[in-house]
Amino acid sequence: MTARRGGPAALVALFGALLVAGCTAGGSSPTPASAPPALAPTAGPATPIPSTLTAWGPILDGVPPTFPRYSGARDTTAPQAASQVLVTEAKVADVSGWYHQALVAAGFSGAGGGAPAEDGSVVEAFDGSGIASGCRAQVSAKPQGTETLIVILYGADCPAK
Repeated sequence: MTARRGGPAALVALFGALLVAGCTAGGSSPTPASAPPALAPTAGPATPIPSTLTAWGPILDGVPPTFPRYSGARDTTAPQAASQVLVTEAKVADVSGWYHQALVAAGFSGAGGGAPAEDGSVVEAFDGSGIASGCRAQVSAKPQGTETLIVILYGADCPAK
């Protein structure tokens, strides 16, 4: 039986020839067409914690175990990209004051929380360049009913340990 030009048998033969040629050419094993391209190394410190780019800047997707945690605060879901999101029954002023003292003691410098915003929230930025070049953090405390939502942005240039 002979195959017609462009018929199924011709396609099968062509595919088989290409497959054999691809497997034997150059003596190397073929890379499957579905294999993802190799990832190029990224700039910045190697860290076991992935990072996310936010409007604030790149943040680690978690805080290291050594990062201060408000006593009794519970993990909660994030309303936005954040390194850590907690909730506590403490007042905003208590939370923001505690984080200011804890982060300054950990080597960050902060300008102070200042007066609460219209919604009662307090946001403070911290400079951790004395810890690592480019390191910075931001802690916001916002009233949510009878609780306070704590949102922490921990810069991707900060230590992950």
